[in-house]
Order: sequence, then C-alpha cells, then structure tokens
Amino acid sequence: MKRVSVTVTEHLICLIIAAGMLALVCSILLGCQRPRPTYRILYFSAPWCKMCKCETELVKAYKREGGYIRTYNVDDVPDLVDHYRIDRVPCYVVITPLGGWSRAYNFRHALCLARRK
Repeated sequence: MKRVSVTVTEHLICLIIAAGMLALVCSILLGCQRPRPTYRILYFSAPWCKMCKCETELVKAYKREGGYIRTYNVDDVPDLVDHYRIDRVPCYVVITPLGGWSRAYNFRHALCLARRK
C-alpha cells in the first residue's frame, strides 16, 4: 500500500472547512438563522370618528411605503375591543413578538413603541 503525504496547508484547509461547517450547524441549531421577530401594529378606528379620518390618511401613507398595520373598525370587532381594552378611538395596539402589547392613541406614538421595543 502506498503512503500519501499530506502537507500542512492541506491540513489547515480541512480544519477551516470543518470549522465553517460546525459554525453553520451550531447557528441553525441555536436559531441564529431565523428572521428577527417583528412587532405588529393594530389600528382601531370608527367611521363616525372625525379624528380617525386624519389618522387613517397617515396609516394609508405608511402602508403605501411598505409598512404593515392591520386596521379594524371598532363596531365590527367587539371581542378585540374588549380584549385590548380599547376605550377610545383612534387607538393603536403594538404587539410584541412574545405576545405582550401596549396601546397608543396616535400614529407617531405607535411607531415609536414599535421601534423602541
């Protein structure tokens, strides 16, 4: 049987490849490859609310720019209104990736809550 000699450079290349594969496997197992969790914004308004009309225009502009806000009419979703304790409109609910939430009563405050958390 013929003996094959391996150089130091070849050993180093094998070690680098093995280290890269190990790092990839560890990052997948530890969840590092998952996308970052996002915050969701829910917007509650009513057709009879004058202030909601101004806020709705801001929400529509934000959506056109690619932002995500789910809109609800408070008259149509009484269960959500009760769950999030909506006491006036317009109202925003910012939901964290872990399920916690905060209320805001104007668009700017809702965006600050979503970006700060």
